[in-house]
Amino acid sequence: MQNQINILLGAGIIQPSTSPYCAPVLLVQKSDGSFRLVADLRKLNSKTIPDNFPLPKIDEMIDRLSGAKFFSTMDLTSCFHQMSMHPDHMHYTDIATEFGLFEYKRLPFGLKNASASFQRLMSIVLAGHTVREGQVLPDPKNLDSIKNTMPPRTKTQRRGFAKTSKASVQRIPTTDFPFQKCAFDAVGPLVTSTFGNKFIIVISDYFTRYAEAYPVPNIQSSTVARVLLDFISRHGIMETLYSDRGSNFLSEAMMEVYQRLGISKRYTLSFNPQGNGLVERLNKTFIDTLSHLVSETQEDLCQHLPLALMAFRNAYHRTVEETPAFILYGRDPVMPYDLIFSYPVRTYSDTPSYAQQLVNRLQSTYTLVKNNLEKSADEIQKHQKPFPKSKQICVGNLVYLHTPKIKSHTSKKLAKQNQGPFRVVKQNSLVSFEIQHINQPSNKQTVHVNRLVKVVERDTFPFIQDSSKNHCSGSDSLERQPDENETSKLNPPYTLPYKDPGEDVFIPLNQQISSSSAASTPAVTNNSQTGVLPRYCSYDLRPRNANGFVY
Repeated sequence: MQNQINILLGAGIIQPSTSPYCAPVLLVQKSDGSFRLVADLRKLNSKTIPDNFPLPKIDEMIDRLSGAKFFSTMDLTSCFHQMSMHPDHMHYTDIATEFGLFEYKRLPFGLKNASASFQRLMSIVLAGHTVREGQVLPDPKNLDSIKNTMPPRTKTQRRGFAKTSKASVQRIPTTDFPFQKCAFDAVGPLVTSTFGNKFIIVISDYFTRYAEAYPVPNIQSSTVARVLLDFISRHGIMETLYSDRGSNFLSEAMMEVYQRLGISKRYTLSFNPQGNGLVERLNKTFIDTLSHLVSETQEDLCQHLPLALMAFRNAYHRTVEETPAFILYGRDPVMPYDLIFSYPVRTYSDTPSYAQQLVNRLQSTYTLVKNNLEKSADEIQKHQKPFPKSKQICVGNLVYLHTPKIKSHTSKKLAKQNQGPFRVVKQNSLVSFEIQHINQPSNKQTVHVNRLVKVVERDTFPFIQDSSKNHCSGSDSLERQPDENETSKLNPPYTLPYKDPGEDVFIPLNQQISSSSAASTPAVTNNSQTGVLPRYCSYDLRPRNANGFVY
């Protein structure tokens, strides 16, 4: 009883009370063996006006379920306690215990109108939701605010969206047979294990999704080469191998290994781990699995790594719609849980035709896996969106390079994250560009389009229109200086990132300037003819035309 009281007090369901009303309390055991505190509110219920909100009938619900294929239930934790009591009615729900008087702040079990009130709440909350086969959709009215959202129109709104825009996901390349394309990466540094290992090198196959993991003390080129040769001794030489741009994968020794083995080496772009997404996602899966297996000191990492690999290899993969082990071996390995739970396993013939059966089984499996990979790639391509305007970059454009890495011993707040400007000199693909620094021609990089910030180029010294059409000459010239407001609106040669060229400010001259022969000060009069004031730039030493206008 005391334990239940403490739980309800801590959850804010009850509170101490001094009400003159009082009801006995009892404990009711639930189906899971735990107890529920229930108040005997029969006296209060006899004085309560009933709430006749209709409750669902069991026989009608059974009729509505006719022909259904899938059945599921949704239950709320202590559903009545999720409804608040009216502050003026709390004192009616007092319960007496040996630890004092308490009143309910939430709807108690045993109240007369509790079921009707809860059913009314569910009818309101779930109203408009559409239930179809395999999915539950929200009320379409609740989605109107999202569907009818207006596109950004102001400069501030466009700038906010431009900073979050990214290039669309490209179609994932598929493979035709196991270990045609592989990817590997290094995880760490981790806690040094009892065997002296601090890193894990992970290698995965793009076709079967079969993975290997090697605990190693370091990730030097010699260690990476040894791991790669061990993997090749088990599964053969791959055609293409993907990795990031780590120095241990780009060293001269590793390049010689790739060349001698005839491996086509591919690298991801800098600061773009999504390019090697298969093994990056595999790393997260291994880390999550190992975190549930290792001890508090994490020094037994190497002992649990084979168990994590076993679980991954024999788990159903949604993309290929099979387990990696079955795709690779053509059979299901007998696992420890098969012996414990007596799960049925696939049977294989003991006749001499087993070899032919295995070949046929693998051929059909490979065809099915290839079709599933193509279907998965097509499904991703359906969600491909057109490139945003800020990412439509062509050869010759000026760009800034976003570099999120902060140098050591520097302040993050003052860090210069956009470097450049660079000139785009080559486009390798839809999302890969080769850029060259404007002031440092030797600085060439191949980067992803998501790291590029397009620069809108302006004329440094624009042309001057014929002065005879816009103003008088000679003695009628007007020595005019731009005021502070005009000077602040001037555009620099290169604008800041995400500047919209449509927001350029041009100052029209809507008056015709004239003067009398007797007056020494010129006069300004309105005229329907619109002149154009020559544009000028904000510099300390600004050149002027013959009539005194800054240009």
